[in-house]
Amino acid sequence: SLALSATVVERPERTPPAAAFLGAYGLYHARIPEPDAAVAAALACLPPQVRFDTVAHTRWVARIRADLRDPGALAPAERPLDDMPPAALVSCQIDDLRPSTEAFAQTLRSRGVPVRELRVDGVIHGHLNWLPGPELPQVGQTLDFLAAAVNELTATHQQARVALTKEQPCP
Repeated sequence: SLALSATVVERPERTPPAAAFLGAYGLYHARIPEPDAAVAAALACLPPQVRFDTVAHTRWVARIRADLRDPGALAPAERPLDDMPPAALVSCQIDDLRPSTEAFAQTLRSRGVPVRELRVDGVIHGHLNWLPGPELPQVGQTLDFLAAAVNELTATHQQARVALTKEQPCP
């Protein structure tokens, strides 16, 4: 949520826009969209200690929004996304926040923003908190996805910088 807010917020003059956005099981909405039946059934099997309390989140947002200078910071996907850079988004198969990531990806696509998306099967929210290994290969899968996205976006960004450098006159 904070990273997306920083990406879409109005920037001071001469501050370059973000070249890309990477989001891993993000919280992009003030009110988390309802999960579909399959996700809801999978979530029902989890103990409350490993679940994200979406109802409490909605109450928290409503309570503190009035105190913020920029209430939109708590719901960055609800802001204008006209200058949104290409995005790479990760969601977990069994995560209360999965509907937020999926809805955000759909919103970006509907506005013509290029989106790479990975749903990581068999894991709950926070799987990147563990080291990659044979017991949890999904961590490596997620890191590989994010690394490929960074490499692709970095290559594109470097080509653009080189082109701009060549066009600038020498001092």
